[in-house]
This record gives sequence, structure tokens and C-alpha cells, in this order.
Amino acid sequence: MAKRRDYIPSKLLEFVRYQGFLCKQVTEHAEAWGIPEAEVEEFGRRRAEYEAAQKKAGNDILRSRADIMRHNELRTDYTRYIRGLVQRYLAHNPMVKPDERFALGLAVDTVRRRKLREINELAHCYPQAIGGLRVRFSCRVPHTEGRPKLHPECHAVEVEYMLLDSPQLPDMRTFVATGRHMSSRAQFTMELGRPGQWLHSRARWVNTSDHSRSGTWGDIRVVMIH
Repeated sequence: MAKRRDYIPSKLLEFVRYQGFLCKQVTEHAEAWGIPEAEVEEFGRRRAEYEAAQKKAGNDILRSRADIMRHNELRTDYTRYIRGLVQRYLAHNPMVKPDERFALGLAVDTVRRRKLREINELAHCYPQAIGGLRVRFSCRVPHTEGRPKLHPECHAVEVEYMLLDSPQLPDMRTFVATGRHMSSRAQFTMELGRPGQWLHSRARWVNTSDHSRSGTWGDIRVVMIH
């Protein structure tokens, strides 16, 4: 089987064009795709910062070794951010149409299990702060053991979270998500917040073909980011 081509180009000029196109699409479709305004602003800020560094590093006459190193470091961090944004808001978002997904270079699923039963079990998704602002989520069906594993009747697990300065738990009625992430993997890592903040998160199993058969939100879990 041929290896799937990465949607983020490795060649510099293609990468520069792609990140600009992606940022433009996210900005123009933010409301339709359900992307928070704060995320759009953050993407725009990172894009401007990267393009300024790339322009300086691309100047064969005036650039310094420090300019090149700065660009390379920034590109690595920026690429990581883009992948995180795509996973949170685009990769499994049913509001992104197939032609839009194709234009962004994302895989279009042509075969998908559709006759899945309604999910009644909750998602137990445990966050673990592992340093460097990274949080690892491990999800499983209640009363199961072993490695993290998705529910057999779902396509993905969705996590929504709040970043607060207090460990005090909000209840289900006052929980207002400031970010979401959907993953087709039962264990995944995200970079979130700032040191000392408290991450409040909950999860559910998702049927992306028929959302009426998705599970309900599980318990809220808390971890401090460091």
C-alpha cells in the first residue's frame, strides 16, 4: 500500500503557500466550521510571526545564521500548532464539506461504517499532564482494562475543555467549553494553556455519520498544566 502523502508540504515554498492558504480558509469559514474567534486570532498571530521570520531568513544578502535558526525553530513549532488545530477543528468536523477537506489536503473518507448502534456507555477519558504544556488523554469504555481503546460503535472520541485558574469543578450546567478536540485514536496528546492553569475536560463517543447515535458527555476531570 502506498504511503499516504502528508497534507503539510515539506518543501519550504510549498509550506509557505499552504500555511497562508489554510489560515485564509480558517478565517473565512470560522463561523461555519465552529472555530472560536480566539483560535482564529491566534492562527493569524502565528502566521504573521512565521512569515516575518521566513522573509528575513530568505534574504540571501542580509540574513544571519541566527535568522536561519530562528526560522527553523519557529517552523517546527508552527507546524506542530497547525497539526493540533487541524485535529481539533477540521479533521473530523462534519461541517467541513468533502470538497473543502480535499482543498486543504486532508484525507476524504470514502468508506465508513454507518450502521452503528446508539452508544449508551460513557467515555472515560483521563487527562495526564506530562510537562511542556502537554496533556496526554487516555480514553476507554468503563469497566475495561488494558490499553486505551475506542468504543466499538464509534468513529471517534470528542474532548471538550475549559482552562481555568482554579481547580474548583464547574458542574454540567456551568461547563462552557473553550476548546474541543476530536480524535480517531483512543490516546492522544495536546499542548494547552499555560503553567499553573487547571484543565477541566470531559469526553464522549462520536458517530460522525449519525450524531443522534453519539454518546453523552462523561464525567468532568481535572489536571494542572505544567
